[in-house]
Amino acid sequence: MLLDTNDEHQPLSIIGEWCSFYTMSGAQKTARYHRLRNEIIDYVNAHPYCSAAQIVAALSIDRRLKNYGLTARKIGFFIPRHCKELTVSRDARSGTRLYAPAM
Repeated sequence: MLLDTNDEHQPLSIIGEWCSFYTMSGAQKTARYHRLRNEIIDYVNAHPYCSAAQIVAALSIDRRLKNYGLTARKIGFFIPRHCKELTVSRDARSGTRLYAPAM
């Protein structure tokens, strides 16, 4: 079957619109990822040796990232995987993980 180039309703244009519709959610997810990553790095640079609970409190209350569903556990999994600029150390007394900028 040959497609007429003068035809206004070609199937390829419909497929193109359908594909661009589903890439919008990927763009929002990417934007949220980059914003969260940048906010975490900025906070840890300003407050070295802070815990995940302190990061969650500052981001969700002060910086208004309330709809992200942040918990200390999620931040604890996120930082080692996606924030290579930060180092993790343990507090000897309480055993909590503390995050600081890498020197």
